[in-house]
Amino acid sequence: MAAMVLAATRLLRGSGSWGRSRLRFEPPAHRRFSSGGAYPNIPLSSPLPGVPKPVFATVDGQEKFETKVTTLDNGLRVASQNKFGQFCTVGILINSGSRYEAKYLSGIAHFLEKLAFSSTARFDSKDEILLTLEKHGGICDCQTSRDTTMYAVSADSKGLDTVVGLLADVVLQPRLTDEEVEMTRMAVQFELEDLNMRPDPEPLLTEMIHEAAYRENTVGLHRFCPAENIAKMSREVLHSYLRNYYTPERMVLAGVGVEHEHLVECARKYLLGVQPAWGSVEAVDVDRSVAQYTGGIAKLERDMSNVSLGPTPIPELTHIMVGLESCSFLVSLRAGSGGAPDAGQAAQPALPTSLESDSAPDAGRAAQPALPSSLEPDGAPDAEWTAQPALPSSLESDGAPDAVQAAQLLPPSLQEEDFIPFAVLNMMMGGGGSFSAGGPGKGMFSRLYLNVLNRHHWMYNATSYHHSYEDTGLLCIHASADPRQVREMVEIITKEFILMGGTVDAVELERAKTQLTSMLMMNLESRPVIFEDVGRQVLATRSRKLPHELCTLIRNVKPEDVKRVASKMLRGKPAVAALGDLTDLPTYEHIQAALSSKDGRLPRTYRLFRFHYVGQIGLELPTSGDPPALASKGLRLQMWPPHLALRAELLCFERESCSVPRLECSGTISAHCNLHLLGSSNSPASAS
Repeated sequence: MAAMVLAATRLLRGSGSWGRSRLRFEPPAHRRFSSGGAYPNIPLSSPLPGVPKPVFATVDGQEKFETKVTTLDNGLRVASQNKFGQFCTVGILINSGSRYEAKYLSGIAHFLEKLAFSSTARFDSKDEILLTLEKHGGICDCQTSRDTTMYAVSADSKGLDTVVGLLADVVLQPRLTDEEVEMTRMAVQFELEDLNMRPDPEPLLTEMIHEAAYRENTVGLHRFCPAENIAKMSREVLHSYLRNYYTPERMVLAGVGVEHEHLVECARKYLLGVQPAWGSVEAVDVDRSVAQYTGGIAKLERDMSNVSLGPTPIPELTHIMVGLESCSFLVSLRAGSGGAPDAGQAAQPALPTSLESDSAPDAGRAAQPALPSSLEPDGAPDAEWTAQPALPSSLESDGAPDAVQAAQLLPPSLQEEDFIPFAVLNMMMGGGGSFSAGGPGKGMFSRLYLNVLNRHHWMYNATSYHHSYEDTGLLCIHASADPRQVREMVEIITKEFILMGGTVDAVELERAKTQLTSMLMMNLESRPVIFEDVGRQVLATRSRKLPHELCTLIRNVKPEDVKRVASKMLRGKPAVAALGDLTDLPTYEHIQAALSSKDGRLPRTYRLFRFHYVGQIGLELPTSGDPPALASKGLRLQMWPPHLALRAELLCFERESCSVPRLECSGTISAHCNLHLLGSSNSPASAS
């Protein structure tokens, strides 16, 4: 023990050479780090000698890199937007979609979407295409909408030449082999079955509301391939469509994160003077129809009680969507674009998709082009139609491109700056599901939350959507509730439509404009969204409005602008889509009358008698002779024995003398009635 204490004492005192060397306090030796070896004594707050002075970006609310557009000799447009980063998004947008299938088999665009990035003249299989993209860290996707088809690739910017060459081959040189067509048939069939089994009815309602609003024309045509057309698709059918709509003047090569000159060089190399697989370069028969809004109703009776089984199943709901014609986005974009030349056409709003909700998708939500878009089920081939008479047949023009022709033929009321006020109105209505985690930007102070979901606990959904196209638009509200409360739910929707044309509170308007601006700018943080925005706007107007210009338009919206567009919208015919148990659904005429009224109330229906009977009725009749004949007025009494099915005259008892048995009802109109059938011989025939 003493030895241990002595050793510890020597260690603490530093006795001996070992202790003195370990505990000597001297200046630390210089440590050389791998990143600071050349400048060991320069603090981080001082600039390094010999290094150029950095130039930092300034935040002034404006975009410094304007979109550059070049038109090639064959009419194809090349648009680019520079953006810092290692990766780029490049794609080809084509003025093609389901609205142009009036003269073809419905569903061709849907089929082409599933056939995208299959074997081509240079690539033997889809796997070879994916392996080529993998070398540059790339992914690919194809999306089709009602009037635009988009092929897109995101990859390393160093592989731009390879990416453009691959896109040109995929679009212009597809093989469309019998094996690929058969595999696509199976994929489309599976997708249709899967879509009809999904518990979310929003895509199906979106399809139905378009079919009701634009019956059998343009954007009202089937978005997806009907089941009966799957077996009819062939290479020849697809080539006949591609020959007319996959032409250079209907295409835009758009890129984000690339140098414009390099992109134009690649476009000239791979997209200029290329002979497509279908042989012809010139379009022969292009559909230039303008959308004809008809209004009407599409109903689909369906049992929704077993949509979602499990420990907590979704309750049985009836879904209603009511819409009115809004406006085209085209005129708003062309105004103030410096006299931009005419254009082809773009699907959905050419503004970023955050300015409206489509198919999409939650109010104000922008779709990511690199991911598959939310698919809409086939539009209910067995739906019941009750539509207004169609307007005159589609107008055609021999020379003007589709978008310009549509703008010229629009009624004067639609050739105003209405698109931005409609986008603000849609954001002001907002809404969503009854279950929603609140918080900033969730729209909990929108009208459909404050006036509908917060006041009517039995409503499960109330959401506003705005679909805008080159020659028309549709603003609609989707609501869902228990089937027993369908009539009340429809009246609540019609009241909200009427309130759109009333007074606009300054606070709610500013909140809606701020939310719309915020959503626009946040969506444009994503490179794929910028790519889609550039491509769609250039496809529509040959130019692009920059974000700060759009924000200025949003800020300039006044309460009278919202009231003006809402009042004009309410003068049109409604479009109605209904799905589920429709026993208590009001008639289309009643919905139309409610939207034409001052308060949005449905017309009241009155019944003289409400008869409720459960059980059997005993009737004492003579054993000989025919049973007494009762006059028919609508009330059927199932008598016992079964062969005595008699009809009673409700108002027969008002006569002073009645030679036939008469029906007497005691009690109130809405209460259960005690019935007494009196025989012709004035001997009572008891019935209870």
